[in-house]
Amino acid sequence: MPNKRTVDWSMGILGDSPQIVLLSTFLWGTSFGGFATITQTALSLLAKESVDIAQSMYTTCWNAAVATGGVIGGVLLDRAGTG
Repeated sequence: MPNKRTVDWSMGILGDSPQIVLLSTFLWGTSFGGFATITQTALSLLAKESVDIAQSMYTTCWNAAVATGGVIGGVLLDRAGTG
């Protein structure tokens, strides 16, 4: 399983190659694709009787993190550009 540094390197140095971009995206997705499922399962086991509240808080925090990342990425792209 690749680590983040490997994927960052391949995208940064070899990002002009569509094959490298596709391979890196595939490796990144398979490395972290199950994270949400695993953490929700662990949360369900730990929450016991409060599973509904825990799952709703988890979903809210997850969506807030995705939205925050989108905003930060948008601001960075707006200020720094793509090149």
